Amino acid sequence: MTAENSGRGLLLFHNDGTGKLTDVSSILPENLSSVGLSAGSNKNNHFGIGAKLEVRAGDLYQMRVATDPTTHFGLGQRLKADAVRILWTNGVPQNVFHPNSDQVLLEEQILKGSCAFLYAWNGERYDFITDMMWRSALGMPMGIMSGSTAYAFPDASQEYLKISGDLLKARNGIYSLQITEELWETAYCDQVRLLAIDHPDSADIYVDERFVPPPFPSLHIYKVAEKHLLRSARDERGNDLLPWLREKDDAYVANLKPAKYQGLTEMHDLILDPGNLSPAGRVFLFLHGWLFPADASINVAISQSDQIKVVPPYLQVINRKGDWQTVVTNMGFPMGKNKIVVADLTGRFLTDDYRVRIRTKSGFFRNVSQRRPARPTLV
Repeated sequence: MTAENSGRGLLLFHNDGTGKLTDVSSILPENLSSVGLSAGSNKNNHFGIGAKLEVRAGDLYQMRVATDPTTHFGLGQRLKADAVRILWTNGVPQNVFHPNSDQVLLEEQILKGSCAFLYAWNGERYDFITDMMWRSALGMPMGIMSGSTAYAFPDASQEYLKISGDLLKARNGIYSLQITEELWETAYCDQVRLLAIDHPDSADIYVDERFVPPPFPSLHIYKVAEKHLLRSARDERGNDLLPWLREKDDAYVANLKPAKYQGLTEMHDLILDPGNLSPAGRVFLFLHGWLFPADASINVAISQSDQIKVVPPYLQVINRKGDWQTVVTNMGFPMGKNKIVVADLTGRFLTDDYRVRIRTKSGFFRNVSQRRPARPTLV
C-alpha cells in the first residue's frame, strides 16, 4: 500500500481484513466477564479488561487487547482457531489448544511466583526433589495479621532438606544438583552444602522440613526404625482416608473444600488411629505432604476481613473426659512441596486412647506414619 502525503499531515491506514468475519463467540465466550475467577488470588478483574488475547488459526495470527467484555476476531474462511493464548493482567499466561465452538474459558488458578526448585541427577535425568528457601521471602508483609507493620525475618534463610540416596547418583564421579527459579521471583544463594549421612538399611533418616515461627530449629537428624502403620485414618465426615495415606504413591487426599482465597480451605480434620502404642518409649509422627500457598496480596486481603481466619494445623488427643484436647497448638506446615513435618508425641497422650486429630484450614498431608526412633542424634 502506498500513498502520497503532499504535506497534508499524518496519515493512518487501518486494515480491517478481508473475507468472512467470524465472531469470537465461536472460539471464546461472548462475554469475558465470566472468565475472571471470584475466588483464588482475585488478581484479575472480572471482565478480563486489559488482558492480551492472541489467536492462531493455521498461518493466521491476530492479537487484541481486551477493552470490552466481548472481543471479535476475523478468521476469514477458517471455522475455528488452533490455539488461543491469554496473557492476564497479573502477567500469568494461559493457553488453550483446539478450542471448541462456544467454549467458555475460565481463568486457571496457578502460581505466579514460586520459591527456587531443587533437582538432582538420578542416573538418567534430573529429577525434581522439592522447592527451597521458603522462609526467606525478603520484604514479605506478615505483621498485617495482627494489625501492626512487620515483615519476613531477615535471618530465616538457613534450611535443611533431605535427598534420598536413590534420587542422587554420581555422574563421572560427581554428584550434580540444579537450583532453578522458574517463576516470577529472584533467589539469592550464599552457600549450598551437601552432607552424606551413612546409616544402616534397617533405619531411615529424616529431617524436619516444616515452617514454624522463630526461633527456627537447628539441624536435627532423626534416625528411626520399627515402622508402625496406621490402623485407620478418617476425616471429619467419617470418610476412610487410609488408602490414600498408607503409601507414598502420588495418590493423595483431595476432597478438601476450597475457601475464598488461594491456599485456604474450609476447616477439616484428619483423625488417625495408630492402635496400641503402650510398649513404645518415644513416639514421633512423620507426615509427608505439600502446601499450595497464599501470597502477600492474599495476606493483606485476609487481614482486612473479620470473617476469614487462617488456622494453622494443631493436634489434639483424647482426654479423660473423652473429649478432644489440644496438646500441640501449632504443628507448622510443609515448607512447599514434598516436605516432611515431624511431631513429637512423646508424653502427649492423656489416656490409653492413642488417636490423634489434626485440624486446620490450609494445606493437607499426603502420607502419614508413626515411628519409634532408634536413638535420635542431634547434630
